[in-house]
Amino acid sequence: MVTTRTLTVKQTKIDPAFQTAKAEESILSILYTQDGLSFLVKHVQTKQVYMFGYVPKADLSATPIEDVLSAFPERPAKIVLAAAFENATLLPMEFADQNMDWTTPVLGSAANFHSSSAALKMHVYAAVEQKVLDALQVEGVELKHLWLAQMEQLKPGKGEYLWAHLFGDTVMVLAAKDGKWELANNFPCENKEEFIYHLGNVVEQLGYDRASLKLEISGSEAALYKEFIAPYFASISIFKPKDWAQISSALQDWQPGDFAPLIRL
Repeated sequence: MVTTRTLTVKQTKIDPAFQTAKAEESILSILYTQDGLSFLVKHVQTKQVYMFGYVPKADLSATPIEDVLSAFPERPAKIVLAAAFENATLLPMEFADQNMDWTTPVLGSAANFHSSSAALKMHVYAAVEQKVLDALQVEGVELKHLWLAQMEQLKPGKGEYLWAHLFGDTVMVLAAKDGKWELANNFPCENKEEFIYHLGNVVEQLGYDRASLKLEISGSEAALYKEFIAPYFASISIFKPKDWAQISSALQDWQPGDFAPLIRL
């Protein structure tokens, strides 16, 4: 059965504490995915979430990032902007090349977007619709690929780890072993059967042990997907927002687990 996890309702949630928040003590995180644009403001140190917003793709203007920034009389001290471009490939730094013509056989067309992480020593090349890329680029704000943005925040330790985030008709999967990243990819995923198919392939290709690896699931319907694959994986958890942010009761009707990558930014 095909299911949809696409979010189609515009949302804005504001904690009363936002009225006294200081720009110099705040982080604005913005994430573009196939579904639309989500953003939140949180305190730099306490990670208290002051504000959350979501705009479905159908409602986005030609300048969505400028629209978000214009809502703030004073820009927050830090702005993190990431995009989940799906037609992409991840490479170690030693294989990076400024000439992106080589990406055509890999992506089907030449990459027109490049993102790098000095901390990870990795690069992402992506082929993106030009009007989408133009809409997301703003002077003074670095646009980073979501894979790198997530990998910089997650701290895998000894052992085998998988992170799977469900959004739209896609699952993003990140994999690491003994502190080293081994895979980042997006797979088409419209139902639980496709979910377990892709996870099974990843585990088999990387040679991971389902009895000992640690798997974390996030996104819409994460609990249902966890229940479905529970017989096949010994250690499964669901994303815990409290590990990444402080969310007050004023935002209790918000589903932060649906926006795990945004919260991690």
